[in-house]
Amino acid sequence: MSSVLLIIGPPGGGKSTALRWLSSMLQAERVPHSVLETESFGQGWPLLRTSEWVDQLRSVVSLQMEAGRDLFLLTATAEAQADLDLIVDCLSEPVVVCLTPSAEVAAQRVADREPDSWPGRQRLVALARVLATAAPTFAGVDLVIRTDERPPDAVASNLRALLR
Repeated sequence: MSSVLLIIGPPGGGKSTALRWLSSMLQAERVPHSVLETESFGQGWPLLRTSEWVDQLRSVVSLQMEAGRDLFLLTATAEAQADLDLIVDCLSEPVVVCLTPSAEVAAQRVADREPDSWPGRQRLVALARVLATAAPTFAGVDLVIRTDERPPDAVASNLRALLR
């Protein structure tokens, strides 16, 4: 039986940062786990839609299970309910946590980290604004954690408590 923690939220929501902190906590405790950022499955040009990479995720999780892993920590930027549904359907009963700041904080975080010269910057800033409000309302979200003024280690501690 595997355990899956799926962390969703907008760009700039703190998913990757919280995931790194949580993984470090588990490593310090010597808890075996696997870390997957699902965005990597779609990267490249053109970007792949969730429906085009979700079978890859299913295969990787299956291969990791065959290798003895049974705790999975995943992040995903589900842009719509349908995306989240596809991801959840390929996993074994994940706990879905949405990390989100306010729309303006998410947009500002993205604007601060992405170079002005990147052609996708404005779209990602706009997406961050939209998903900061929309993602917490997706069906199947078990818990919403606000990340506006919470340090990443505190967010990771909240996530760690879910794994006990």
